[in-house]
Formats: sequence, structure tokens, C-alpha cells
Amino acid sequence: MTEIPARTAAPYELGGFWDEMFQPDGRPRPQYAALAAKLLTLSPGEVDQRQRAAELSFEARGITFALKAGPDGLDKIIPFDLVPRVITREEWTYIERGLEQRVRRSTSSCTTSITSRRSCAPA
Repeated sequence: MTEIPARTAAPYELGGFWDEMFQPDGRPRPQYAALAAKLLTLSPGEVDQRQRAAELSFEARGITFALKAGPDGLDKIIPFDLVPRVITREEWTYIERGLEQRVRRSTSSCTTSITSRRSCAPA
């Protein structure tokens, strides 16, 4: 395993809460080590600038939702995190099993509905 430089310790107080990137002792979780090292080369201003650029890109592409319908409605961008969520193989396997189960259940519900001449509604 690669030694993680001390500079990649959590740059903020974890406060006893779960953090996807950092372990309770402040070290990055193994799947985040390379990303943490890269992010920590950026200044807070650079991170803010990249966040703003991403938000402007979302807005320009219409990746928004309306807070209030009608002409007086306010469009907001879809909330997102600039830092990606890194998923391990084990986590993905778990997620994948759940997704497959949901698809099978939805497909089964649709088949039953179609057979009984009712419309197919989400399960």
C-alpha cells in the first residue's frame, strides 16, 4: 500500500460525523487517497472558482428545477458536489444487486398489470 503524505489529512474538523473521503483519524480512505492528494494542491479560491464554473455550466445547459411554477418561478441548479463520490468494487456490487432487484420487481409489476389489462404503474 502506498504511504499517504501527511498533507492529505482532512483539512477540516470531522466532528464525529461520517465523511466519505476521510477516516475518523483524518486520513483519506484508500479509494480517495489520490483524489485527496490532488484536491489539496488547490487553494480554497481555486476550489470555489471550479465550483462556480460548474454551476454556470449547469445553468447554461438548463440543468435546473423550478422552485415555484409559473412566470414568477425561480430556477435553481440541481444541487451537486464538485468532489465525486468514489465507489469501491464492494460498494458497487451491493448497489448493483439492489438495482437489479428493483428492475426485476418493476418488470414483474408491469407484466402482472399488462396481463390483467391494467396500466403499468411504477411499483
